[in-house]
Amino acid sequence: MLISWINATLLDSALPNIVGMNIAKEAWDSLERRYALSRSHVIELKKCLQHVKKGSSTMQDYLHQVKVLSDQLATCGAPVSEDDLIIHTLAGVTG
Repeated sequence: MLISWINATLLDSALPNIVGMNIAKEAWDSLERRYALSRSHVIELKKCLQHVKKGSSTMQDYLHQVKVLSDQLATCGAPVSEDDLIIHTLAGVTG
């Protein structure tokens, strides 16, 4: 039953990673190896957030870029606090 739930929640692009697996643990471990984000990836995302600048982009595009980085960090298990997000956002507009 668990393998069916895993299959039902995956995007079509991820399904080939677990084709032929009948044990949920094997499928989960395979997906974890494939999609696990390394610590260096988290550090790179934090660096990008610190250096994102509005520049000539529209405010909407700039805020979207900040949100995407923040969401990616949250997905990696390293959420950005609201205060830090405000600081980074304002620094990118004024800096």
